[in-house]
Amino acid sequence: MSERGMGSAVGQAPDLIEAITRWCKQTTRMPVIVKLTPNITDIRGPARAAKAGGADAVSAINTIKAVSAVDLDKAIPLPNVGGKSSSSGYSGTAVKPIGLRFISDM
Repeated sequence: MSERGMGSAVGQAPDLIEAITRWCKQTTRMPVIVKLTPNITDIRGPARAAKAGGADAVSAINTIKAVSAVDLDKAIPLPNVGGKSSSSGYSGTAVKPIGLRFISDM
């Protein structure tokens, strides 16, 4: 996706997951692996949509939306540049149990 955060937004819309997966399957002979988002309450709908669209596999999760740190004196999220801050993606070994839970749910 060309816009930041769009993968997470699309990942919460099963109809879009199915349509995009189907488009990809129609235009390539390569396996299509749909990367699902963990930023959702129930992953079963998106997983079913990927399957309905013809996905060869799914990747259970991507990074998890997070705030890296907080300046407790100013009560603002960090990093903060010019008065603007941003959320980040949390990844690494600490997200393994979360990914395993999503696999179990599927």
